[in-house]
Amino acid sequence: MKDTQELSAGKSTHTGTGQLNHTEIDQRPYSEFDKSTHLVSSKLIRTIPLHQKQRGFSHKMMNSSGSFPADCELIETMRLHKAGHVLLLALHLKRLQRSAQAFGYVYDQQRVLAALQPYLLQNYDQPQRLRLTLNPQGKVTVQCSPLATTAQPVRIALSPTPVLADPWVLRHKTTQRAHWTQGESWLQQHPSFFDVIYYDQNGFITEGGRSNIYVWSDQQWITPPMDQALLGGVQRQFILDQGWAVEGPVSQHMLLNAPRVRVSNALRGWLDATLCV
Repeated sequence: MKDTQELSAGKSTHTGTGQLNHTEIDQRPYSEFDKSTHLVSSKLIRTIPLHQKQRGFSHKMMNSSGSFPADCELIETMRLHKAGHVLLLALHLKRLQRSAQAFGYVYDQQRVLAALQPYLLQNYDQPQRLRLTLNPQGKVTVQCSPLATTAQPVRIALSPTPVLADPWVLRHKTTQRAHWTQGESWLQQHPSFFDVIYYDQNGFITEGGRSNIYVWSDQQWITPPMDQALLGGVQRQFILDQGWAVEGPVSQHMLLNAPRVRVSNALRGWLDATLCV
């Protein structure tokens, strides 16, 4: 889904110094997300200092491998509830902070929260998609667009080839997405499908281009582990934290023969899925 409002291109880029009040985060569930939709509590928000700035090692040093262009930006894609609350905000901020530190990007959490502030505590006709980007100098840009309801089960397909990318690229959500281009092109031609699922060079399932994946096996939900070089999704982390799934290797055989399959991302929640082969 493309964003309908480009705030950094002549409309409005919010990089002020306002603060997000902790009362703007609560724990009300949202039905489309199953059990995993609870909003992150203010207690979690307060674990990250609001005025923190971070500079890690040199951005140029990190780019010496050629994996990332100098203008590569970090991304967080968030679901904004109709009442103006960002779901799982604390986990989004933690992931953004970790990636900024790893990349050597300037990270000012107060600036991030100030950029989100104009969209909060408003009433919307439907949930919204917030796409936040952070550039190497710490500039924050937020785009907002309506988010349509997702019918379940969603349809997913298995990629005919393994994902070929530097593990560093796969572990961070950035604007460097060339490794997903083929799958995204296929999805545009097959709009009834939600995602394409990939595997590594050893044949083990890793993730989808848009979501993390889970298979039901031995009376539990299993999702591929982080040491397989994949993106640690915010919704995935929440599901693991709640004890609703465990990490473990997932072979293609397991996926193809699983009695139940699910996918998750922060926009859509934890969704039942059908693998179409």
